[in-house]
Amino acid sequence: MTVRQIRGEHSTVVDVLRAAADANPEVEAYVEMAGPGASGLVPAGADGRRRLSFARWDAASAAVAGLLASTGVAKGDVVCLLLPSSIDYAVCYHAAARIGALTTGVNLRMGGAEQASIMARVAPAVTVVDTEVLDVDAVPSGAGTVVTRTSLGEAWDCRAAPPCALDERDPVAIVWTSGSTGVPKGALFDHANLRAAAAGTDVLSHPGDRRLSPLPFAHVGYMTRAWDEIAHGVTTVITPQPWTAASAIELLTSERVTVGQGVPTQWALMLGHPDLEGADVSSLRIAGTGASRVPPELVRAMRERLGCPVVVRYTSTESSLGTGTRPEDDDEVVATTVGRPVPGVELEVLDDDGAPLAPGEVGRVRLRSGAVMRGYVGDLASGVVLDAEATAAVLDAEGWITTGDLGAVGADGNLRLAGRVSEMYIRGGVRCGAARPARAARRVRGAAGRLQGTRPAPPGGRPAGHPHGEDRQTDPGGARRRSRDRDSEGASEDMTETKDASAKPAGERPPRQHPIVAGAEPIKLGSMLVTLVEPRRGHEVAYNRWYERDHFYAGCMIGPYQFAGKRFVATAELKALRDPDPSAVTGEPDRGSFLSVYWVLDGYHDVWNRWAVDQVKALHKAGRMFNERDHVHTLLYRFAWERSREADGLPAELALDHPSAGLVAVFTDRAEGLDPADYEAWMRDEHLPALLPGTAARLVIGADPLPLLIDAPGDVPRSESDDRRQLTLWFLDEAPADAWDSVITAHRGALEKSGKGRVVAALPFIPTVPGTDTYTDMLWPETDKGGKS
Repeated sequence: MTVRQIRGEHSTVVDVLRAAADANPEVEAYVEMAGPGASGLVPAGADGRRRLSFARWDAASAAVAGLLASTGVAKGDVVCLLLPSSIDYAVCYHAAARIGALTTGVNLRMGGAEQASIMARVAPAVTVVDTEVLDVDAVPSGAGTVVTRTSLGEAWDCRAAPPCALDERDPVAIVWTSGSTGVPKGALFDHANLRAAAAGTDVLSHPGDRRLSPLPFAHVGYMTRAWDEIAHGVTTVITPQPWTAASAIELLTSERVTVGQGVPTQWALMLGHPDLEGADVSSLRIAGTGASRVPPELVRAMRERLGCPVVVRYTSTESSLGTGTRPEDDDEVVATTVGRPVPGVELEVLDDDGAPLAPGEVGRVRLRSGAVMRGYVGDLASGVVLDAEATAAVLDAEGWITTGDLGAVGADGNLRLAGRVSEMYIRGGVRCGAARPARAARRVRGAAGRLQGTRPAPPGGRPAGHPHGEDRQTDPGGARRRSRDRDSEGASEDMTETKDASAKPAGERPPRQHPIVAGAEPIKLGSMLVTLVEPRRGHEVAYNRWYERDHFYAGCMIGPYQFAGKRFVATAELKALRDPDPSAVTGEPDRGSFLSVYWVLDGYHDVWNRWAVDQVKALHKAGRMFNERDHVHTLLYRFAWERSREADGLPAELALDHPSAGLVAVFTDRAEGLDPADYEAWMRDEHLPALLPGTAARLVIGADPLPLLIDAPGDVPRSESDDRRQLTLWFLDEAPADAWDSVITAHRGALEKSGKGRVVAALPFIPTVPGTDTYTDMLWPETDKGGKS
């Protein structure tokens, strides 16, 4: 269907929607897969999807505006949406705008304490709730009048809302972020901000686009893009929550999506999913990604398989717009930069004194545009007011937003991020961000096509740019952390291009092209492989022998820069302790009998990872894998921090060699909106120092998930992305059953009481006995007859 340009000049998004309803009445504005959740204004069609045209959107918004007005909502009030991403969310947003009210969306995955904090500050007049997702009793106090999603259908019978005079400077949306304290901050946007955001969408918005929307609608990527989507006649295709690769692929093909969107992990999961084989994605004209560094091999794989350009976007909640790469940029630019300012945006990089820096010098990243927020909201109980102090900390009088990011603009004009300001430290008199050492050690292609290190050594010092500088700090209390590099977690720097072992004739050893660098490397834990496997019943002994006598070594321990490994087992008795049941990791508690954990040297994750994938492919080719097993959870993790029970206790590097009596793998989900650094600091410096003394927990290690390589073996399932999940490994001096209540139960209770997160899986194990089949007949209750050796 042809999309016509809307006519006239408009000052509010309400005017734009009315104009779009006239110009493009039958064009689809939204497509939504039905369920889970209640059905509100739009019933599902025969294909199981809800569809809303621009004319119907305008009419529905007018009807719901009448419903909101009937409850007493007036100009300047706040309407809070506790709804999943949906057509009903979009209708309520624009209904509130029609009567001059502000919309604030609250991510349904936020904890109760975070939701209560928001309610207390914005004092909403009305909160719209999907009672099939969130029980009414769970809505925090101070929510105002509660309107259920199912009751929205009654809006068609309500009287029209009285006319409301609107201006471009009227506030329209509050989008929540989190500050250094972990308390969410509300960024306030008006109609003029939304108009400016539309002008900067650039290549991601063409008239008539059909755009895949995987982000929660409470996110700035939706809340500030309404003008753009309406003015360009864009059809928003909503992915169901929770997001899955299968549903995203199905929507790409069946809805003829032209603009694909997703974070790097989502794209990696889609590329690795069997449904993409043979799928017709020829409708795609462009694919966008962001939120973290994009590995070069992912960019290449996306371009090759999707058949369209790939671009990266960078912004913050407060700035709404930022920078982006261009469709014609090569893979290296897309993978290692966040591009140039998009239309309407100014970018500068300053030193600590506020002076501009020369190209290539790292400093504070600042952005300015008409899309920048008006400020952080204060207490709205008595009207729309800004928190002047919080706002002044990031937004100056000239409209510049000072982000928390460090970066440098290269000679090519592209911004390269270098970490967070909170991660900056001094090395040799030089200011460094967490990402800088790794970048300084970046390998470049030599004349012969091999990867070569460039590490000149200064007189009397460590080689310049050495990836193993003191970027982890130790305190007297037995804690250590690794500096966070938000933009590069899971990212590859420069990967060696290796030939697939399967391309070689049988029996011929593939050439080793991995860059092995000799040096006096400090032994520091950098990353880890954690693999939880279930042997198929009747094959447990054969599996145990294959793994410990062959694969433990051939598939892992002989690899470059891997310096420790250990196997653990969960008997039926231990599985009975697992909590919750079923868990988010294992599902049913009897799955996942054998756990293997491996340590990789700091700074060499990419080299090791490339070797590991190639090695397992070679073992597959040689027939040395074991088919009668299932991966329950196999993932890479980045070492983040550790806390020892004693001030001079067991270091993480020795944990797998220490004769611990037990290990508990605890998976937690951080509360929505809580800054990762604040969660880590609470765990490492407050909670664990109070919990560990006097218990059997000698050491706790925290780790964050990293993505698998695109070409990792297909029998390893790709886990769905969740950037709030963290793994903690608890090394115990006594059997897990004996330490459970005093350690794990106590930890769970304190974590949930704090409101900072929740335990989604607690899995106890004991070490295997190498060279024996001990415990293989104790894995499941019906065969629990005691061990044998």
